[in-house]
Amino acid sequence: MWDDEKGAYNPKKVHKINFKGNYHSTNAVNQPHPSPQRTPILFQAGSSATGKVFAAKHAEAVFTGGGVPSDAVPYVTSIREAAAANGRGGCLFDHETRYINN
Repeated sequence: MWDDEKGAYNPKKVHKINFKGNYHSTNAVNQPHPSPQRTPILFQAGSSATGKVFAAKHAEAVFTGGGVPSDAVPYVTSIREAAAANGRGGCLFDHETRYINN
């Protein structure tokens, strides 16, 4: 849909979205240029087993608990190990996934 030469969307390919659901409805044209990461940034908070699995598979930022950063080390280590088991280990996950200690 995006035309790099013109620096604009092809208007013939942009269609109005008409959706009515139980909790959301829209009747509009949405034309924003895609962001560099192409999808929303996925945050994860919580230390449940399900939350850890989600973080290991999908999260780009993880909120952790603990009064000082050293308290979060075991949690961060476990997420990194689980991420590696899901093919997300190494430099990318270790340095680009953010851990936010609150």
